[in-house]
Amino acid sequence: MGNAGYIKRINVLTIFEMIHKRGPISRKELVELTQYSGATVTNHVKRLLAAGLVSESKEDGSTGGGRKQSLLSVVPNSAYMVAVGLSPQRLSIVLLNLAREITAKKTVQVTTKDYRVILEQIQRELEETLTGAQLTRQQVMGIGVAVPGIIDQKKGIIEYSPSFGWMSLPITEMLSERFGIPVLLENEALASAFGHLEKAPRDTEHLVYVGIDERIGCGMVFRGDQLYGRAGELGHIVVDRDGLECSCGRRGCWETVASEKALLAAVNSALGTELSREDLLALSREKGLPVEPLEKVGCSIGMGLADVANILSPDVLVVGGGILDFRAHIEYALRESFFQNVLPALRNRVTIEFSKLNDSACVQGLAAVVYERFLDRLIAEVLE
Repeated sequence: MGNAGYIKRINVLTIFEMIHKRGPISRKELVELTQYSGATVTNHVKRLLAAGLVSESKEDGSTGGGRKQSLLSVVPNSAYMVAVGLSPQRLSIVLLNLAREITAKKTVQVTTKDYRVILEQIQRELEETLTGAQLTRQQVMGIGVAVPGIIDQKKGIIEYSPSFGWMSLPITEMLSERFGIPVLLENEALASAFGHLEKAPRDTEHLVYVGIDERIGCGMVFRGDQLYGRAGELGHIVVDRDGLECSCGRRGCWETVASEKALLAAVNSALGTELSREDLLALSREKGLPVEPLEKVGCSIGMGLADVANILSPDVLVVGGGILDFRAHIEYALRESFFQNVLPALRNRVTIEFSKLNDSACVQGLAAVVYERFLDRLIAEVLE
């Protein structure tokens, strides 16, 4: 692309993003915000209107003399994003429009760790979702896939997922070949962190999300012009060299004492039972759970979170995942342990919050990443 073509693409991209963020907005406001000439704004808005990405309406916002001004807005259903969330227990397929509104959602159980079976399941559910929504491939900006584990986002490879036992799996290539739609890969905890940052107050610059289910994942994000963050398998920090064996093959990982699996084992050990997670939830509602093992797990979680705060010093530390189903039983011990183990200088600087977004955090985070990564492709089609 020549220099003139590049500038044109950047101009259209900037105008569209301004309409997306601030719409309904007038052409005059676009000129003021972008510092582009009136002719440049007018010409590029025509392109966006012709492509059906933007709509125009009249409003009684008087410009003197009672004239109605034209306001521009993004057409929400002109393009879509797909978020695919995968855990050892379930697969979620969520369809979102440009306004990040969920237009379709489906969740199914995962009963195997065989990547071939799971990949076929993802493809089948994706096909059914797109067909059910009557969407063409051209209407989908991209697909975002979130998985637990260590990933190489640039190559689209799951490098290592302890939860599934997968190594060096080129999942984005497999899916993009099948659907002819761009696919990106993201760590599950990092996607959730992005989702929480989107909803956090504007003065939140640095947020860490710790997701606790059968495993413990961590996503660390920073607010800026572009989405930026890092993820890690926090659950595999060794806290006791002589501790229990972990799913990763080592001993004494934080996950062995602070996850849902640890909570389940602790309660069953105290009661001499073999209760399932569902059994525990039922007992929880009946207030029939033993206090001591739950407090011990809460204490272990709080201690690990204090280490996270001491090392990373975020503005907000968000706790999420299935462990929140037992929040009432572990929160006091968790907060006490955190307070005792975090550095005194950080006690009033790092805020601990429990996620209120549930599964939607990962979905909204994935949608944000897909939008940012593939918007350029959408705009390129406008200029063809």
